[in-house]
Amino acid sequence: MTKEIGIIGVGRVGGVIAAELSTTSSRIHVADTSAQALSHRFLHHVTSRTQLEGGNDNESALRKFIRDRDLIINCTPGHIGFRTLRTIIEEKRPCIDISFFPEDPEPLQALAVQHGVEVWIDMGLAPGMSNIVGAFLASKRSDQRRCNALDLFVGGLPVERTLPLQYKAVFSPSDVIEEYLRPARIKRGGEVLSVPPLTEPEHLEFSGVGTVEAFITDGLRTLVQSLEVPNMREMTIRYPGHREVMQTLLKLGFLSDTDVTLPSGASCAPRTFTEHLLRDQWTLKEFESDQTLFLARAQYDDGTTEIVEMHDTKDPVTGYSSMARTTGFVACAAAEYLLLKQRVGGIGVHPPERWCEEKEACAHLINFLEQRNITYRGFQPAQ
Repeated sequence: MTKEIGIIGVGRVGGVIAAELSTTSSRIHVADTSAQALSHRFLHHVTSRTQLEGGNDNESALRKFIRDRDLIINCTPGHIGFRTLRTIIEEKRPCIDISFFPEDPEPLQALAVQHGVEVWIDMGLAPGMSNIVGAFLASKRSDQRRCNALDLFVGGLPVERTLPLQYKAVFSPSDVIEEYLRPARIKRGGEVLSVPPLTEPEHLEFSGVGTVEAFITDGLRTLVQSLEVPNMREMTIRYPGHREVMQTLLKLGFLSDTDVTLPSGASCAPRTFTEHLLRDQWTLKEFESDQTLFLARAQYDDGTTEIVEMHDTKDPVTGYSSMARTTGFVACAAAEYLLLKQRVGGIGVHPPERWCEEKEACAHLINFLEQRNITYRGFQPAQ
């Protein structure tokens, strides 16, 4: 029987997910508040498009869209992701979620059990593959050695490096700036600590790219609780110099959320104004190329170190950006396998690090990515 997949939010990542799944035997239905997003060329093979109204006025239309599907992929922006996922669960539909909402997912667990649905959150790149690879490296222990430290380095960069920002993204400035403002949870000496983002810079070398710089951001998410590793950090990768630019904007108040009143009487939060100014410079254009860098480094108490690496670039044939590929294809693989098996982790809300507890599910994910030329070197779970 043909399956009906609903995708809520078809921006640059959601649109690629819809396009990729349109090549399968499933029927793909998409919904978004933006008519422009719904008319994108990537969506020419989808089965149906639904334009939703903004706010709460379209609650009934959203629920009907959800109710008519076998599986939902939630690609909404983070600030509405939690609320949208709660609605999906209330409509008793399984879900793959890449909204990366900031709220604690724990309250949704009881709701998912009540309605008998399986939900996988954070099934993207970071969080997502960073969790899965991190759990894999942490599990490579024995009576003789334990994982003592885990560092996860991830970042998307433009191939062409241009001053002063040396950065472009497939996400909105608001989402990226939020990473630079939110206190980051890390583990040190077995304790969970909250530290400022943009700190503890470290330089790395990537073949074909050169020297890059990484700094702390709040990307560990569920790994803070799920992995018994005493020292853990998640680090965002950028070109050297970008961090200093953002720190300067932060120190000068350009990223403040507190309204400033101008002599004219008009008021505006500096961050809102800054995001507006950055939007055009920040956004990766369709003709521009991007690349994604990934490095997971585990250190063990016997003095050994193991790493997993991935380097991907924009696909010139499909036009899919690298960040959309490396994020969206994880969600695609998970959706495909969940529809095939009906149950992977059982009823409830699951973090990505649990995906590889079933060997067949892990093999499906790896094969799906490798067929699309995304290879995590050093990531070889037992088959």
